[in-house]
Amino acid sequence: MQMLRLYASNCAGKIKAAVETASRLQSTASGAAGHKFQTKEDKKEGTTYISMEKVTDSRGARKDDELCSLCTCNVPIKLTYKDVLILEQFMRDDGTVLPRQLTGLCKKQQLRMERCVMQAFWSGLFGDKYGTEADRAGYKRFNRYWKDDMSMYQLETKQRHGTWFYIKRYPTKNQQLFKNPLN
Repeated sequence: MQMLRLYASNCAGKIKAAVETASRLQSTASGAAGHKFQTKEDKKEGTTYISMEKVTDSRGARKDDELCSLCTCNVPIKLTYKDVLILEQFMRDDGTVLPRQLTGLCKKQQLRMERCVMQAFWSGLFGDKYGTEADRAGYKRFNRYWKDDMSMYQLETKQRHGTWFYIKRYPTKNQQLFKNPLN
């Protein structure tokens, strides 16, 4: 009898976890409606009933222009320029990024997508599929790589060894270039 109770409690835990997962998926799918789901557990005569109930979201519904497929899917992995197969889904045959009206992305994700496509071009991940080598003459023929999509805008400070960083490097108006040690 105890084995049967243990099995029933394990099954109830698994069922509750499955219902919570389904409610999380439903709440992200119905983000525009402003509803979320909550699990409710009732015990009657030794039987456990698990159900989902709609709970209105106090924050309100998001606007349609704020919703996009990349923001609402709650993927913990951020897209980078290395995800070439995903980036190609948002590109035309000539290598340009589709406009926001066609992709359905929000402004933030559209800018990130364009930045990642540009970085993938510069790092040579698309190969000769979208351009020729004539476009990459001079220093552009070398591939470039970044840590993430925003690191291309971060400036690195170069420190020269043997000097202080905040030293005056040029003489001011009324200052001698070299001081005479005898004076």
